[in-house]
Amino acid sequence: MIEFLQRQSRHLYPGYFAMVMATGALSLSLWYLDIPIAAEILLYFNVFLFVLLLVLNGLRLLFNTADFLKDLNDNGKGPGFFTLIAASGVLGSQFAIIKNMYETGFSSGLRRLSSGSF
Repeated sequence: MIEFLQRQSRHLYPGYFAMVMATGALSLSLWYLDIPIAAEILLYFNVFLFVLLLVLNGLRLLFNTADFLKDLNDNGKGPGFFTLIAASGVLGSQFAIIKNMYETGFSSGLRRLSSGSF
């Protein structure tokens, strides 16, 4: 099982957090268009994506540290890591706007992660 995770996480692109950003933007747009059910469904889907990508990147860092650090310093793949910062900010905004969680819990923590990561 560990060999499988090591093999599969070796080439994980760091820019996949852009999917969280795009889903969050669509969710917020649906919220402002007064389609709250679809906005909330996308919010929960976004939480799933965010946690999944965090776990996969954590596994990649654990099992393929050299490849992870190589991508971090690469001119082509390195900027993809900034999508983690933006994705956490967008997800925090979703919780602040859709769930009305401005200063408590998950929303505040995501915004702090976003600010601290930058």
